Amino acid sequence: MTNLSRFYKATDDIFYVHLDHEMFVEHYESNYVLVYLLSGSCVNQAPGKNIRFEAGSHILITKNHLSKFRICPENRPGGAFKALNVVFSDDTLKRFFLFNSFQQPPHSKTAPFKILNPHPLLQTFTDSLKAYADQGLLSDNKLVIFKLQECLHILTKVDPELYGWLFDFDKPAKIDLREFMSRNYMHNVPIPRLAELSGRSVSTFRRDFVKEFGTTPAEWILSTRLEKAYAKLTQEKKKPSQVYLEVGFETLSHFSRSFKRKYRIPPSALSGRHSRK
Repeated sequence: MTNLSRFYKATDDIFYVHLDHEMFVEHYESNYVLVYLLSGSCVNQAPGKNIRFEAGSHILITKNHLSKFRICPENRPGGAFKALNVVFSDDTLKRFFLFNSFQQPPHSKTAPFKILNPHPLLQTFTDSLKAYADQGLLSDNKLVIFKLQECLHILTKVDPELYGWLFDFDKPAKIDLREFMSRNYMHNVPIPRLAELSGRSVSTFRRDFVKEFGTTPAEWILSTRLEKAYAKLTQEKKKPSQVYLEVGFETLSHFSRSFKRKYRIPPSALSGRHSRK
């Protein structure tokens, strides 16, 4: 597992990613992002399930949601992960919305991401975007604005449901804290961001959290991550090196120290003990 090998960013709105090594990426954008996988694959990791996306996929990642992805280069010598990313800020969406004189869209409950069905218009758009990127033309601001508008027209034509997703400008509503945290305990997100995504101010988030869980956010998150890790080591027979990133630790050494402090045994010994049975 290594850091980003190469990262090309022409603008804040459209950029190209090239990775030579597998890595984990945590996504908690405040903007929608359309991702087109050119080569390699990525795996969305969520509690209880993993979803794999292969080259050729178009994925719309939802704003104000937390997601974790494992980025995988092609499994061949010299293989790489390549993707084009189109970012839709609220300003871009509002300009498009007002210019086209749409009525206020219905609000729709959105998932962390949506896999778009194959469509000739969508494929033609991303093919043209790749050609522009290959020619180094995405630094042209006027061209980028035009391509963003074109993409929004295409998205709302090929999948009308996206109309209610993209043009909902309300802030996150106050949601059930226990359900929210059970989905997002593994994300390394600052408390202010967690509070925002749960529809609360920081002070209200901390107060509601102690009332709901009887402890602070930091203490609950650490305890939950260790409990999930314990289950993966003993029930799923995984190794510590396979577990620590999944449950939200950034380094194996931090995970090992925290695990031993709680369970009085290093995770490597626990994993070995159960694997020999």
